[in-house]
Amino acid sequence: QNKLSLTSLYAGVGFGKKPPNEAPKKEKKFVKGNAVRAEKRLKQAYGGDIAKGTTDRIAQALRTLEPPELREAAFLYRDISLWDAHHAEATLLPDTILDQMSDPDEDGRRDRLYELYDQLDKTPRDMHNLYQRVTWDASADAKAFRAAVSKMNENVEGAVNKACQQMKGRSLDVGCGYGAIVPNLRDVPAITEMVGIDLSSEMIKNARQRFGQGTFSFEVAD
Repeated sequence: QNKLSLTSLYAGVGFGKKPPNEAPKKEKKFVKGNAVRAEKRLKQAYGGDIAKGTTDRIAQALRTLEPPELREAAFLYRDISLWDAHHAEATLLPDTILDQMSDPDEDGRRDRLYELYDQLDKTPRDMHNLYQRVTWDASADAKAFRAAVSKMNENVEGAVNKACQQMKGRSLDVGCGYGAIVPNLRDVPAITEMVGIDLSSEMIKNARQRFGQGTFSFEVAD
């Protein structure tokens, strides 16, 4: 898989390293030409198709898991989660994918997954966190770029700003991702220090590249 350089992705589009001890500045607006070039680099890093590239990155990451039982459990968890989400109408899968899937309760795959949980001394929550980390790692560069070139929904941003204004002193952003609400937090003078934590090391890399200096720091943690 092509590995996207954060420095090359954000070069010329308002990010990049700030000199030490310099006060954090607001992100610059994307210049249209720079944004187009950055998106082109992003697509290249994902093999030309971001959606397919993300899926391929997830599968590749799952294939590297050890021991083999954990790898099997991760693939079972992925497929069963897709099946369950579709039938709960949380997401609608295309017929081309559904035709390749079978009911995990009828073919024994759900039972097999729970056998693997026992063998590995894992819980469904453990597997959820593992799969979440893999998924966010795979999509981190794309999600961070999209956030940088688009605006938050006005209603959502209003609610976020209202919540942020109540924060003060040392603050912790759990599940910070690529730093989605950092622009809102930077306008709150009462915050003296903010630490963001996330399961995904790739999300943390993006957050550090965009905002990780001065008052703001980011760490991988669950």
